[in-house]
Amino acid sequence: MKKISKKQRAHFCRVALSRRKREQLQASLRHLRQARGRVGSRPGAEPDPELTKILGLEHARRKLRKEFYRKRWYKDPALEVIVSGEFGLESDFEKYLELASEFIGSKARRIGFSLQDCSKVWPSAITLFCSFKQWTEITGAPAASPDIWSSESRHASVNTYLAHSGFYDYVNRPYTTSVVATPHEGEIVPIQREVDLAALTGRENAIQDVIEHHSALSQDEVEKFADVVLSEIFSNVTEHGKSYRDKGYWMITQHHPRAGIISLCVADNGIGIKRSLQTGPQGPALRAEIHSNADGEYIKRALDANVSGAVSGSIKEKGLLRARFPQGRRRGNGLKRVVDTCRECGVSFNLLSQKGFLGIDKSGRIRHNGTHSRRIFAGTLYHFSIPAKQQAQEDGHEHGKRR
Repeated sequence: MKKISKKQRAHFCRVALSRRKREQLQASLRHLRQARGRVGSRPGAEPDPELTKILGLEHARRKLRKEFYRKRWYKDPALEVIVSGEFGLESDFEKYLELASEFIGSKARRIGFSLQDCSKVWPSAITLFCSFKQWTEITGAPAASPDIWSSESRHASVNTYLAHSGFYDYVNRPYTTSVVATPHEGEIVPIQREVDLAALTGRENAIQDVIEHHSALSQDEVEKFADVVLSEIFSNVTEHGKSYRDKGYWMITQHHPRAGIISLCVADNGIGIKRSLQTGPQGPALRAEIHSNADGEYIKRALDANVSGAVSGSIKEKGLLRARFPQGRRRGNGLKRVVDTCRECGVSFNLLSQKGFLGIDKSGRIRHNGTHSRRIFAGTLYHFSIPAKQQAQEDGHEHGKRR
């Protein structure tokens, strides 16, 4: 019997998880179609309350998506966003939120990013810029999308990195002629608007290669991070990042030797965590528990076990001995498993969705959680800072031997 490699086994696990999610979704759709038939096939009969509720949830989410992706007119005065110093979640969490809030909700007819005094652009910032560009394309009325531009930085390294990372491909900029040292081959997976599910496997493998070759994680931790975190996040963006208007989502990964981290960003253009939870079967119960409409509260609640916005999600009820889930799906453990695995592997995790934000350090402690007064991301961003080998060497020990 041919022995398969650890990388192949991790890939098979991701494929199996994606297949299970597709099967669950297909089963839900079949259930909905059958529900429609049963509700309307018996004139005069009392409709099934459960089926009526499911159909109501589907209708509410469809209505919400239509409003969320409605066409907008970008006619406000031109806006210039000045980016100075370093920009990214990797360097300054609060600065990132404040700068993002300046333009994410803007309806300016022309939006420019002045990078003249910018000394470093991190992957999370590139993801922010590119996803915003995509958002304006999705929501801009015909011939009314804003003109987005960016200036060059006085630092040649910034211009070279922006070109090498794929940023220029999405902001209509020619490639800079001043080229300095670029990341080595195998240290970066450039940002790309993912629209082809068939090519996803290659991108996943490229990301895992960067983590395997440059992270301070042990081989077992790399496999666990790939099996749990990457599988769950990739499944989320392929499921929630799709709408009837657009199928794009984003991924970028880079090893930063001087900073001692690997920065991994995955983002989608979906309706956001709060709206997904509110329009799911657990929505009424969550509203009663949270007592607010704050995005940050819903993000934090999404980390709990069995909390899900899926139409097939379970509704917890009290039983004689323990809580039971009558629908039997038991979905909603994904983000909790992601957070638990990140803590075990010493990986910090940031999550931004619409106005809400959450930042968890490598020990699993929540450092940032709240709701901004304005939107800070067009959809949902998952960002991970994975310790690199250089960091482990500076600390005087290998990460895999810490425990």
